[in-house]
Amino acid sequence: PEQSLALRQLFRVCDQLGIGNESDYTHLAYGYMSIMRNGEVEKMSSRLGNVIFIDDLVDMVKSVAITKLREADESLAETIALGAVKFAILFTGRLTDTAFDIDRATNLDGDSGPYLQYPHARISSIAEKAAEQGIAPGYGDASDEVSPLERILYRFPEVVESALGEYA
Repeated sequence: PEQSLALRQLFRVCDQLGIGNESDYTHLAYGYMSIMRNGEVEKMSSRLGNVIFIDDLVDMVKSVAITKLREADESLAETIALGAVKFAILFTGRLTDTAFDIDRATNLDGDSGPYLQYPHARISSIAEKAAEQGIAPGYGDASDEVSPLERILYRFPEVVESALGEYA
C-alpha cells in the first residue's frame, strides 16, 4: 500500500513521456502480510531479512499438513498446503492487513482450505462410486426441483464478474 502514490506518479510520468497511457497501468495494492510464530505476530521486512517466500511458506504448511493431518502422501500434502495458503490469503481480502497463522490455515473445523477440500474429496469419491454402479447424478423425479447447490451457483457468473472488476 505504501507504494501506491509512487506508482501513480510513475504512471503519470510514463504518460507525459509518451511511454504509455496512464490508464494502461494498474497497481494492485495488497495489505501487509505478517506471520504468526509462537503466538506472536512477526512483520516481514526485506531490510531486516525476515521475508518468507511463498515456496517456503507452502513448504512450512506442507510440513504441518503431514504432521497435523497425518497425511503421508507428499503429493496430497502439497495439494492440502496450497489450498490452505490460497484460502487463507484470499479469505481476508486483498487490501486487508493479515497475519498468516499456519494452525488456523490447516484447521479442519472451518474457514480453511483443508476444511473445504475434505467435502470436495468426499463428494468426488461418492460420484465415482455412483458412476461405477451406473447411477447418474440427479435430484429425484421432479424436473423442476432445484438443489441447494444450484441456488448458490446461479450467481456464479455475477460473482466472477464482480471479482474481476475489483481484482479480488
